[in-house]
Amino acid sequence: MRYHRITLPIRYRIHALHQAGHRPTEIAEQLGYHRTTISKELKRVTPYDADQAHQHALAEQSRRHSPRIAVHLWAMVTARLKEFHSPEQIYGRCKLEGQPCPSIEAIYQFAYRSPELTAFLRQGRKSRRHRSCARKAPELWQSITERPQEANKRSEIGHR
Repeated sequence: MRYHRITLPIRYRIHALHQAGHRPTEIAEQLGYHRTTISKELKRVTPYDADQAHQHALAEQSRRHSPRIAVHLWAMVTARLKEFHSPEQIYGRCKLEGQPCPSIEAIYQFAYRSPELTAFLRQGRKSRRHRSCARKAPELWQSITERPQEANKRSEIGHR
C-alpha cells in the first residue's frame, strides 16, 4: 500500500459505506487504505460528514505548512543583527520587552543560513565549528606489544 491523500470523492464513499454499516476495516479493504487511516478519518468529525471532514482536513493542512515564527519577527532579528547585537542580546531584549522571540539557537541557525548575516555575528565566522573537530578523542586502547612485562607474567592482581 502506498501513501495517497484522501480526496473529497473518497470521503463521500467513506461516508456512504459508513452509513451502510460497514466497519472501518472493511471500508479500508474496499478503498485500498490502511484501517487506521479510515478510523482516524471517521473520528475527524462526529457524526461523520464528508464535506465537514474535507474542510477540517484542508484547514489542518494549511496550519501545518504555516511558519512557526512570523516573518516580522525575522525582520526584527535581522535588523538587530545588523546593529551588531548578539543572538543572546536579541533574545534577552525581546523577553524583557515581553515580545515573542525565536530561541537563541534558532537565531544562530537563521544567521548562518544567510551569508550576509554571518558578518554581523561577533566572531564573524562563515560557518559553525563542530565540537568534534575542536577536541581530539583520547586513545582508548593500547597495542598488545606496548603492554608492560608484568602483565605478561601475570604476577600482579588484575593481570589475567
